[in-house]
Amino acid sequence: MLAALLQRPKEVISKSEILTAAWPGLVVQETNLTVQISAIRRLLEEAPGGERWIETVARRGYRFVGPVVEVRDGVAYGRRRMPYSDLPATLNSFVGRERELVELKRLLAKSRLLTLVGPGGVGKTRLALQLAHDVRDAFRDGSHFVDLAPLTQGELITATVARALGLHVAPREDPLAAVTAALKDQQVLLVLDNCEHLLDASAHFAHSILRASREPTVVATSREPLRSEGEQLYRVQPLSLPSVDAGIDGLQRSEAARLFVDRAREQDPHFQVDPSSAPAIARVCAHLDGIPLALELAAAQVHEYPIDVIEARLEDRFESLVGSSRTAMPRQQTLRATLDWSYGLLNATEQTAWACLSVFAGGFTLEAARAILPKSDDRAVRHLLDHLVARSLLCVSSSLQQPRYHLLETLREYAAARLADGGGGLRIRQRHAAYYRALLDRANAEWPSAREILWISSYAAEIDNIRAVLDWPTDAGNDTAVIVGIAGSAGPLFMALSLMHEGRQRLEGVAAQLDSGMDTLDRARFWLWSGVLAESEPALALARFDSAIELLRQSGQPLWLGDALMRRARVLVQSGRIELAEETLEEARPLLLSTGLPRLLGNYFSVASHLRIRAGDLAQAQVMEEQALEFYREAELEHPTLTTIGNLANLKWAAGDLAAAVELLRESVAKRRASRARRNASLGFGLANLAGVLTERGELEEAGLIFQECFPLLLDAGLAWIHLDHLAHYMARTGASSQAALLIGRADAEHAARGVVREVNERRTREAVGQLLRAQLEPRELGDLLLEGGRRATGEVWRAALR
Repeated sequence: MLAALLQRPKEVISKSEILTAAWPGLVVQETNLTVQISAIRRLLEEAPGGERWIETVARRGYRFVGPVVEVRDGVAYGRRRMPYSDLPATLNSFVGRERELVELKRLLAKSRLLTLVGPGGVGKTRLALQLAHDVRDAFRDGSHFVDLAPLTQGELITATVARALGLHVAPREDPLAAVTAALKDQQVLLVLDNCEHLLDASAHFAHSILRASREPTVVATSREPLRSEGEQLYRVQPLSLPSVDAGIDGLQRSEAARLFVDRAREQDPHFQVDPSSAPAIARVCAHLDGIPLALELAAAQVHEYPIDVIEARLEDRFESLVGSSRTAMPRQQTLRATLDWSYGLLNATEQTAWACLSVFAGGFTLEAARAILPKSDDRAVRHLLDHLVARSLLCVSSSLQQPRYHLLETLREYAAARLADGGGGLRIRQRHAAYYRALLDRANAEWPSAREILWISSYAAEIDNIRAVLDWPTDAGNDTAVIVGIAGSAGPLFMALSLMHEGRQRLEGVAAQLDSGMDTLDRARFWLWSGVLAESEPALALARFDSAIELLRQSGQPLWLGDALMRRARVLVQSGRIELAEETLEEARPLLLSTGLPRLLGNYFSVASHLRIRAGDLAQAQVMEEQALEFYREAELEHPTLTTIGNLANLKWAAGDLAAAVELLRESVAKRRASRARRNASLGFGLANLAGVLTERGELEEAGLIFQECFPLLLDAGLAWIHLDHLAHYMARTGASSQAALLIGRADAEHAARGVVREVNERRTREAVGQLLRAQLEPRELGDLLLEGGRRATGEVWRAALR
């Protein structure tokens, strides 16, 4: 039977076909089929996820959906890597919904935007996750889960998805363009959970990525439809109910009863379902309308109360609520009543704690909970959290280095309302802000010396809480000094998570709140990271670095002063102000060398290398770049390491060793493509340089294909202008002289407008193109085309050249 299913994986095999394959020529009762399928499933359970590899397709047959590899003569054929998935692991069993899963898979096969709609607590998220787990092997490039509940602004959706995809978005890069470019031709599944509070932005995001490519698929959950083009709605209903006088058999046929019993046994393994308890269980399920969240909350009480007591409490509670909100939907009344009932079962300390915890966005640690709850020790807080977890009022993930807690969004909304009713919200928000201020101070102190992966894993999960503090209205009792301190201290985190665009907006939104009475180091950090996030605009970045340097001299922070001076020198090099850059870097040198920190030393030698290039000393520049590479590798910094490999390739190119340059650039590009933390701008940069070297070598066919690929990556990042010279060289060598002249005209105008001088390879290429065009065009025609190119937009001349 298993062999029959494996012959045609992912296809529905009818019961008659399976019976014929297993018992040819015999008449066999269908019950034998059911028994054997159950036996196979039990064996498959030994593999992760194996219990779901054989699907029952109602009234039709069975389908094998697990991974299949054909082996001939000991050699595996058709093996492919398992798609990447960051879908959250499920900590308890999935009960019921078999029919819904079959229907959803059928809909997903013909729709690229599937929205699960239903009221809070009906189980949309759990169903979407189960669907995603079941079909993840069908998506070649992986599956990703993105929870939108912590977000308060629609524009953060794209950045949050980019982070889930491992994309790094450059400061001037449009996040939406970066995500759509990354997903182009990617067979990927995105689960967007809790869209209801950001409906317009969610719909716009889904429409944009699905319109840009035919490969991605989106499953969304929301209390309302997104109303986006091509959306397939699926309304999630409550679980099926038993009859009020159901016996044991009746409970087994009811999804609501099966879920209640399953969760009850998680609380009490000895929970009994017998003829005497079955009717009470059935009535509890009926009272709760089959709403999964309500059922789980009620089941969480079985370790304290018998089932008849739970039923009686529900009866009393509902009677007292009759008429209190007749305008509410019945299911909303049920859920509200269940939450009121659960809240009423808590003692005063637990009620206060649950309300206070609603201030967290995106989860929290034990340490964070202790910081905002009334003073207590770790043991007491842990006991309190464990009790809330046991009552299903709080979720915990134990797969991380330390337990991380969070409230389901429905429960968070309820608890937040309780906090507001209690009048202590302002005090709790102030504690929340103070905690994240202290946490970011610690993150800043660790940042220069920490291993990047460990540092990010320690602090990345807190980005939603940091956003929540920065979203706090200035007229709502917040401490502006704390907000300024958090904004400045969050700079390294915004950079590490490739949220440069958001980070710059956040800091500029806070700038008006700065005043001279605030802490000197806070103001210095603020201007330092404001400058880093604005480096694409040299004049603005330099002004901010100057402000930071002045304050850092006052505050006696040699490490950060050295870092700020180094960053100022880097922008001065880009602007062609070489003498001032040398002077600034010379001041930074002893400060950075004294730290002995690989990250800072790598940065120093990288800037020093660029200075040597500008001075024409390529040999010394290569020595310094190799030193930077050693330090970056020691610090385990992936992006700077790949950038430095690209820089070494550029030095080989400048020295005329084109073969070595091509080899290094191919290595850099290949590693960038394979990186989970891929940055489209950097990939585009490496590709454009590779195309430039290939053009110089005369390998024009491959160069043309690479220019086609890298253009959208560079244009979205605002970096296409840097590579106009190389594309012009390609056009001139292929006989498209007019297009080459337009490109050179635009390149000249861009460099003049930005106050930036060409790097050595671009300068040499510009000279080569000029010689070709003077030989190909009449002087007056060339002059007119250069002027015309200067008036056009970069994207326009690049697109025209590619056409």
